[in-house]
Amino acid sequence: MSFAEMQEALKTMPKPEFLFRGIKEKSFGIIFGPAKSGKSIFSENLAMSIAVGRKSFLNSKLSGIPKKTLFIGLEEF
Repeated sequence: MSFAEMQEALKTMPKPEFLFRGIKEKSFGIIFGPAKSGKSIFSENLAMSIAVGRKSFLNSKLSGIPKKTLFIGLEEF
């Protein structure tokens, strides 16, 4: 497929639906930062907000439709 064909195909594709600031639905989001900066609390609250169907989180729009979420913390001992 040529680049021009890809551009034309992109025009007909539906726009992706984002759950929160760049995290697309049916994908993974990675939140990283220094230790003890609040990554886990932020991630847990975001996941709970999406799971219960809130309409916003930290002044960013959410869908308001409850969705399944998965939170995996990799820093725990």
